Amino acid sequence: MMNFAFNTFTRILHANCQQMIQETPKIKKKDYQQVAEEALQKAVSIIESDGWKKERSNGNGDIIYSKTIPIYGKVFKFEGILNMPAAKVIDILYYKVEEMHKWNPTVKKCRIIEKINEHVDISHTIATEGAAGLVASRDFVNIRIWKKKNSDYLHGSVATNHLEVPEIAKYVRGEQGPTVYIMSPISENPQQCKLTWLLNTNLKGWIPQYLIDQTLSTVMLDYVHSLRKHSASSKTSV
Repeated sequence: MMNFAFNTFTRILHANCQQMIQETPKIKKKDYQQVAEEALQKAVSIIESDGWKKERSNGNGDIIYSKTIPIYGKVFKFEGILNMPAAKVIDILYYKVEEMHKWNPTVKKCRIIEKINEHVDISHTIATEGAAGLVASRDFVNIRIWKKKNSDYLHGSVATNHLEVPEIAKYVRGEQGPTVYIMSPISENPQQCKLTWLLNTNLKGWIPQYLIDQTLSTVMLDYVHSLRKHSASSKTSV
């Protein structure tokens, strides 16, 4: 029964997102808010679901898990400890996202297309090539949201469309399913937090599945490494 409800909710959310993509001119701010909220809820439910298998780990104690969801394909979950407060992570990933290219080598450019409110906006990100050039540069248009739930900070996103950034031949337009970062403060040390990150993305184009799996899990570890390095350098520069 639980699996049936989970799959039904997944299909409804996917249909809502696809409808938004197809009916871009009709989208209102309240609709963006609703889809962002639903996507965040869905992403959290995926993270909390069973069936995750360990994919890889590293010497920092970081672990990446994966599972397959019929409507999305293979999704990935990262778990690790960051030496920074949860609030700082939100500041870097949400409010300073347009500076991401300065510290994240997998991002060429990121800009906010439209601000819906203080907690919801729409971004356009251009990613660099991956897998030594075998994966061409992609771009993504996402609705982003963040909120605080108890002591945790949640930052979710999902693909959408926007008149200001139509698809162009220069980039393959990737599509992101419900995705979330959950930053949970460490009670023993408020200067640290646990990061639980769901990566749910369709790179589109023709790419062998093994290459996608290898690329995405590597990107996750590299991304967190860059985030840690950026946080450490910002501390020393103050």
